[in-house]
Amino acid sequence: MKSSPMRTLTFTGLIPRRGNRRAARRLPCLADVFLRPLAPDLPSRWVSSDDITDKGLFIRTGACYPPETLLRLHIHTPRGRIKITGQVVHHLDAYGFGCRFIDIERGDLRRLERFLADCAAGPSRPPAGFQALSGPL
Repeated sequence: MKSSPMRTLTFTGLIPRRGNRRAARRLPCLADVFLRPLAPDLPSRWVSSDDITDKGLFIRTGACYPPETLLRLHIHTPRGRIKITGQVVHHLDAYGFGCRFIDIERGDLRRLERFLADCAAGPSRPPAGFQALSGPL
């Protein structure tokens, strides 16, 4: 008789998750991100993310964009700005949304890879003068 696999419930912060749906390793990286929806009727905004991979990121915010929304992301890292086109793939009302990267130019991909390598090497320590956003948007 074949037994069914046990479903585990893990917690990250206050959000319950069933297993890990990620295709990429989660790294503790902190960056400010400017979000510009490609739909002109949606507002642009500044946010911070500490949950970035080479496949996408999670934005903790109470102001979510609808699923499938295309965004132009400007990720500001200690090494400079990375421009990526992404798509909202899921959102948790009042907590945030996940965005999958769907288009990135070669130079920006190299900058993202270097940023993630820096994060993997140790705790994210912004250089002098780099200040993460805080407070209401």
